[in-house]
Amino acid sequence: GSALNAFLCTIEVEDIDEILEKAVKAGGAIVKPKYSFPHVGWMATCADPDGNRFSLIQNDTNAQ
Repeated sequence: GSALNAFLCTIEVEDIDEILEKAVKAGGAIVKPKYSFPHVGWMATCADPDGNRFSLIQNDTNAQ
């Protein structure tokens, strides 16, 4: 894929798996599946039905 040259809005969520499921059910897509950001939490990147990208973060200092 091509590099993203824009500000990527990142939204803090309590349950990233739940929100990823809701995003797909609402017609969005997972662009980068959930991955760990060690000692910070879990992150993922999605796109809404129009292709606008955004990231999610679930804080979890135990993430490896």
